[in-house]
Amino acid sequence: MYFALRSHVLLLVLLACAPLFGQPLNGTYTIGTAGNYPTFTAAVTALTTNGISGPVTFNVFSGTYAEQVVIGPVTGTSAVNTITFQSLALDSTAVTLVHPSQPGNVNDFALRLNGVDHITVRKITVQRSGALTYGTVIDVMGTSTDWNVRNCRLLPSTSTAAYNYGVSVFTSTNLGVSSVRDCRVNNGSGLGVGIVSG
Repeated sequence: MYFALRSHVLLLVLLACAPLFGQPLNGTYTIGTAGNYPTFTAAVTALTTNGISGPVTFNVFSGTYAEQVVIGPVTGTSAVNTITFQSLALDSTAVTLVHPSQPGNVNDFALRLNGVDHITVRKITVQRSGALTYGTVIDVMGTSTDWNVRNCRLLPSTSTAAYNYGVSVFTSTNLGVSSVRDCRVNNGSGLGVGIVSG
């Protein structure tokens, strides 16, 4: 009887912890208050923790998301198993990911791609609010390859300093098939994309 009780307790503990050891993501999910994930950050945590086993699309409900988001390496990505973040309304003005501009250059981004491959961000506004000197919108670094930013509005800080890019790319690796396409960049230094290859 003691052994049976221990077995039942162990089973209950495993069931309670099951969500912590989730299955790889595969398919379509939503981001927003009524979605599968309430925030971009929650969705990214699921991605980087569980990886993917097929193409994954995150449809984002309309609204403003005040977050600073870092997407690191995701297990399982490939030319077939891609990751897409897009506005559910397929309208770049319907979803805004925003983070304030800042006086210093540490962590100068609203969205950072840091070692993630085969990812697309489309039909979303990404913004750095305010008028401080550092207001880069998307920062690509590490070993990120095969990334795409499409049909987005990229809004750096309203400061005209030279540190405000729509997309800043700093990498020492092959970019693969990466692109910034059909995006509108307002404000900032007037430079849509800055690339430094080490």
